Amino acid sequence: MTEKEFETEYNKIFEKAMAMSEKSRREGLLALDEFIDEKLLRQRDIMELGFRLTCDGTDLTVIDNILTNIINQETDKEKKLLKNVQKNAVLMIHQGYNKGIFALSLASNVKIGFDNAMKVYLEANKLMKILSDKTDEEDTEDSILSQDEIERFLQEYITKGITPSYDEVNQLLAKDQEYNAEGKFLIAQRYKEGNGLPLDYERALELHHEALEIRRENCNIDNSYSKINIGESCYYIGLCYHEIKEYSKAIQYLLEALEIFNQIYEEKNGLIIDNLCYIAMCYESLNDLEKAIEYYNQTMAADIEVNGTEDNQGISVFLNKISDCYIKSEDYKNALMHSEKALAIREKLNGTECRETAYVYLKIAQNYELQQNYENALSFYNKSFTAYEKANGRDDDETNNSCIGIASCYESMGDIEKALSYYLDAITVNEKVFGKDHSFTAYTYFKAADCYWDTDKQKSLEYYLEALNIRKKICDEDDPDLSLSYNNAGSAYYSLGNYKEALKNHLKALELKKVHCKENDMLAFAYNKTGRDYEALEDRQNAAKFYKEALLIYETLEGSEKEAEETRQAVKRCE
Repeated sequence: MTEKEFETEYNKIFEKAMAMSEKSRREGLLALDEFIDEKLLRQRDIMELGFRLTCDGTDLTVIDNILTNIINQETDKEKKLLKNVQKNAVLMIHQGYNKGIFALSLASNVKIGFDNAMKVYLEANKLMKILSDKTDEEDTEDSILSQDEIERFLQEYITKGITPSYDEVNQLLAKDQEYNAEGKFLIAQRYKEGNGLPLDYERALELHHEALEIRRENCNIDNSYSKINIGESCYYIGLCYHEIKEYSKAIQYLLEALEIFNQIYEEKNGLIIDNLCYIAMCYESLNDLEKAIEYYNQTMAADIEVNGTEDNQGISVFLNKISDCYIKSEDYKNALMHSEKALAIREKLNGTECRETAYVYLKIAQNYELQQNYENALSFYNKSFTAYEKANGRDDDETNNSCIGIASCYESMGDIEKALSYYLDAITVNEKVFGKDHSFTAYTYFKAADCYWDTDKQKSLEYYLEALNIRKKICDEDDPDLSLSYNNAGSAYYSLGNYKEALKNHLKALELKKVHCKENDMLAFAYNKTGRDYEALEDRQNAAKFYKEALLIYETLEGSEKEAEETRQAVKRCE
């Protein structure tokens, strides 16, 4: 068989498979019966036999076994491949896959591009129309908003370099309501993905809700295709709510979708895995960590059922997500246990010098650091740094993140000289990767300033001012990081005897503290520092005023008796 002959045969299979898929999704699997070619059936054609077995109500596993046995008798390589395409088409039609996934799955069987496959699919629409006309003469081409129409509509605007307005899109959608759910769904997906239309989750939600309402109204409870359509709409509505951070609403629709998919599909599949994972992520975002862990575990179980093994990339990802939940709940033991399981999978599948393994090393290091087990943390930060550097090179943000972790451990262990060397290295890389005016660059300048504090106050001031100047450019006016930079710059000026500059910076820090620190020790601390600056400038009246403000707060805070007494003494000195 020549390549041209193979492509011709494949296109024939693709066209009929797509048409039959649409037919069965609209009218149920029994609608396939009248289109079975009896001549091809007698010749044991895989697709025709599969459709007959499907209409007879044969179990999916039995159909798979029968067709596989016939295919295994074929000795010609190309013919065997085409028969496998036919078999896969039958199995997907039986399970009610939507046409996008169906087309992609068929195209994945052979070395034919998906774009070419979709062109064949659009031709298949014509055959679908012919088949539909045989059973419903009132169906007209204009009553169905097809993928083809949407592609043509958007292409007109793409070639002009503009995007259609909402009114123009609504005009396109002005079709027969029974079938318009498909059109609304497809346009909603375009808005959700920013594909040919502006990225707009609110608009996507509006159209997905309209499509869902139509699908509910026209649902045939005996037709799995109708149920799948409702589940599909609920699923994507859930995803849209997730994107706009309305997690409770997302969970509501994702749970409905999950219930439908579990009813329809006899076995777990990728769609159910994704659905479960999004539910877990929503619960995690709501800080309902117990529920999040429950659904991440369900996600893992489904993934193992689909892939038949625990040693796969997906399981490692879910283990890390569970670990994150335990970290947030300060259950470091369980967090570490799940990270170690994820690491075992990554090292087995990817080795020790790849990004995926480096990421798990980093998570374990952060866990140990939170437990103040700095030696183990340092060991895993070094492993993470080595793996990231091997995979990405040194001038990379992921590699640099591990470098900062190493610096942080040395700082906590009291080895300031080593900590400083790593922070300075991190500054250089951050400036290469992100530029000077970036939050990561500001952070590493700030940490280097901390390290200089005990040995070189002037250098410490220079680095605090670098961090401050960057944050003044990039941060919101009430950003806590900006307040912290003003505070530390003020302290550096004070230590160098420049009390006027110290006061100026501490006053700015205090104003910001008033915004995001309501009556707590940090606000009292800021009042105290400002009072100290005034006292150093021999302005006792203002010094007493600010010390009193600090004292009022300290007297209300449990465990702050020492600070309160020290502040009372400061007030007495200034009065």
